[in-house]
Amino acid sequence: MLAPWQAMAELPVAPCCHRGANRFAPENTLEAARICFDFGMEFVELDVTESADGVAVVIHDQTVDRTTNGSGAVADLTWAELSALDAGSWFSPHFTGARLPRLEDMLALAKSYGRQLYIELKFIAPELVLKLVTEAGMLERCIFWSPNLARLLALAALSPGVRIMKRRRDAESLEALFETAPPAVVEFDPRYDDVGEMAGCQALGAKAMALYFGADPATFQQLLRTRPDLMNIDRMDIFKKAYAAIRADLVA
Repeated sequence: MLAPWQAMAELPVAPCCHRGANRFAPENTLEAARICFDFGMEFVELDVTESADGVAVVIHDQTVDRTTNGSGAVADLTWAELSALDAGSWFSPHFTGARLPRLEDMLALAKSYGRQLYIELKFIAPELVLKLVTEAGMLERCIFWSPNLARLLALAALSPGVRIMKRRRDAESLEALFETAPPAVVEFDPRYDDVGEMAGCQALGAKAMALYFGADPATFQQLLRTRPDLMNIDRMDIFKKAYAAIRADLVA
């Protein structure tokens, strides 16, 4: 694997790997997360859904069909059934035998590295997520989002220590995002949002996160020059090269 990435003081940014190192290992697995942390990435983004017997399962889809050798809805399967599935061979024979992790497994891995998680609540009770994160002693090292606004706001209401993310495009103005349950992080997607507002977001007390799941080095460099606090990415290898190019310009 490539040598680990390191941030420089002149350009601090915390990269977040979308579903782990999903170009190098099966998404949302411990294997994919471990590659990210070994590579020096600060955050791993993951998705979590509740099983039939109340286990917080790390998986993106509502069903297991795409990313395992099984079939059926996660919510209809027990953890005993889910944990027996192969979650790696669909990606590569090299990962045959990889398993679906529980949220607590991902929390323990991130804690062992001293890193952080970005947790997306899919179909799961906010109370269960907060319980597991708190028990792991990881509340200060996690940020949260859900495509279901009611679920996200319910999670935020459970504890003042919960750090939520909101998308810039979900409000008419930047200030409107802060009117109810102020976010700790605001996501800017250059396809929809004015990344020039990042400084305003930071002035309001939130961190600015740039989202880019593409693979164009020039776009990476352009976004890095806006100085986001975080970047949510798929291609950590191209991010590293783009970051090195920016670094060379700064020290030249």
